[in-house]
Order: sequence, then structure tokens, then C-alpha cells
Amino acid sequence: MAQAGLLASTVLMGVLTAGLVILLANGRNWRRYSPTALPARRDGGGVSMSERPGMLALGFIAIVFVVGGAVVVLSGGLATMGTATPTIDMALAVSALLGLLVVGYVVLGSYSTARSHGIGYAQALMIAAWALGLLFIVAVAAKLFTA
Repeated sequence: MAQAGLLASTVLMGVLTAGLVILLANGRNWRRYSPTALPARRDGGGVSMSERPGMLALGFIAIVFVVGGAVVVLSGGLATMGTATPTIDMALAVSALLGLLVVGYVVLGSYSTARSHGIGYAQALMIAAWALGLLFIVAVAAKLFTA
């Protein structure tokens, strides 16, 4: 019964997250908002990847599923395929890789997005440092709830 509650909670959080992404992407007229004059484009008017939040979100989800699938396969799926069971080091290494990818995505993504919207170097670094600190606080809170 506890497994069904955990699965229902996971599905509910996925639906809420998708709804939040859709709401934020379509909620305001953010494509036309311009607080200051942005620098002129050099690439002939094409839209860069950092200005397409849907593509960034899709890339993040793809990375999470690929690395998460690798964690599942390495932690228990190899034994069912007839190969040797993996060591705990392999699962730990892939889990650390997933954490590193999430942190890198958040920190570098916030920095590059800030820079592409005309924010200066120091301010963009401050935003990236703030995002890293926020991830640290979330990790500490998650550790406190699981302990």
C-alpha cells in the first residue's frame, strides 16, 4: 500500500510540475518584455537555445531520464539481464553523475540565461551563485527530512 501512495505522489508531482511549466511559459507576454535595450544580434536574427525555454526544459528532462535510467539499470537491472550484479560503486558513480548534471544545468543555465538577457557579468555570476546556494539548501532540507 505504501508503494501505491509513493507512485501516486510521484505522478501528482509530475503533473503539477508540467502544469507549472505550461503556466509560466504561457502566462505572461514575456517574449515582448524588454526592460532595457538589448544588444543587437550578430547571427542574423535566429533564436538562440538560451531564449527557448521549452528546448531547455526538454533537454533537462532528457538528461534526467537518460541518467536516471542508467542508475536503474546499473543498480538492479543488470542482474535480471543475466549479467553480473553491479557493485555499489557503479550505482553511486551514476547517481553522483546525475547530481552533477542537475547542478551544472541549474548553475550554468541561470548564468547563460542572465547573460543572454543583457545582464552584466558580475550580476550573472551572482545569480548563478544564488542558484547554487538554493540547491545546497534544498539538499540540506531533503537530508533533514530523510534522516
